[in-house]
Amino acid sequence: MNESNRLFTSQRNRKRFFFNGLNAVRLLTYDELPPFASQIPDVDSLTKASAFVYAHPHHAKGTIFLLAGRDTDALVEAGQRLAKLPSMPAQGLIF
Repeated sequence: MNESNRLFTSQRNRKRFFFNGLNAVRLLTYDELPPFASQIPDVDSLTKASAFVYAHPHHAKGTIFLLAGRDTDALVEAGQRLAKLPSMPAQGLIF
């Protein structure tokens, strides 16, 4: 991630905290995953798949859905699969 993307992401994350009840989706390649790995149980085994989605609560009403994949193609496939689900849990591994 280049420096301008980090700044944009940082500013966007800071603004997100003003809207505590909103859901968010974070897209990450496996290379970008280490800062978030502590939030995901058994992350090492999950990264053996091409992609996975993990949800965790954010404040009282929000949920952060973390989509992680080997590359952008895997992320696109995971996003399409996620969009087709009729419902999603607010916490834990989705697939």
